[in-house]
Amino acid sequence: MSTKNTASVLISIQTLASLYPLTAHGEGVTLPFATIGDFEAFGAGTRDISKASVIAFTPLLKTEDDLVAWNAYSANHSDWIVHGREFNHDSLHAGIHDVIDQEVEDHQGHNRDRVLLEEEMDHKDENENHEDEDHDENESDEISEYVYSFDSTGRKVSENGSGPFAPIWQMTPVPDEASSVNFNLESDKMFRDLLNHTLTTENPILSEPVRPQDFFGTAFGGSESPFSILLQPVFDAFEQEKIPVIIGAVVALLPWKDFFDDVSIKPGRLE
Repeated sequence: MSTKNTASVLISIQTLASLYPLTAHGEGVTLPFATIGDFEAFGAGTRDISKASVIAFTPLLKTEDDLVAWNAYSANHSDWIVHGREFNHDSLHAGIHDVIDQEVEDHQGHNRDRVLLEEEMDHKDENENHEDEDHDENESDEISEYVYSFDSTGRKVSENGSGPFAPIWQMTPVPDEASSVNFNLESDKMFRDLLNHTLTTENPILSEPVRPQDFFGTAFGGSESPFSILLQPVFDAFEQEKIPVIIGAVVALLPWKDFFDDVSIKPGRLE
């Protein structure tokens, strides 16, 4: 990974992470109990810069009381899923019309072409509406009612005890099904090691190659390209305000093919 590429990825992910203390300060809430409005809009831009396949925020729940409070909080703040889908639908719709409008402009004076294009636009809108209706039937806005992991048999189980826990919260792109939300990433040993390193050093860390499905489950529909996870700590404040405390992490799934352009690197901490 080139130095320039590494810097742009880190800056974009760190910028997204900084929205959480900003949101907490602006809304008077206590981190990690915060949900960013228009998360998909910010996240889509971050994914475009970083080339990440998936980006997610995971709060750090340190006690059983935190866990109980989070289960209640997440159940009442999952509307970011619907809002994210609306943003993506509106962006796609606008993109289609921009292309058609340009085609019409390029063929001014050719009425027949204009009529055909307008008919095509109406046909696309009708198809899009039908596709949306079909897609909505398959989409689930229902997140898990509790932070969970899987036992040795693959059965979903509710987490309990003193923690720590690191459930998946806001994700971009918004998953078609919300089943991955509230999955406890800390239950995975590799993620646990990454998190412990970040808590100790307060620096981001890049993992060795991972299986995306182990972290994001059905929310991930990527290619066979190797992936690594970048874990960026999220702090409760900025340094000029007080000594910051890590309250969670932004987790980015990075495909090697978009970053490692004939550059040989060793996985490890990003300096």
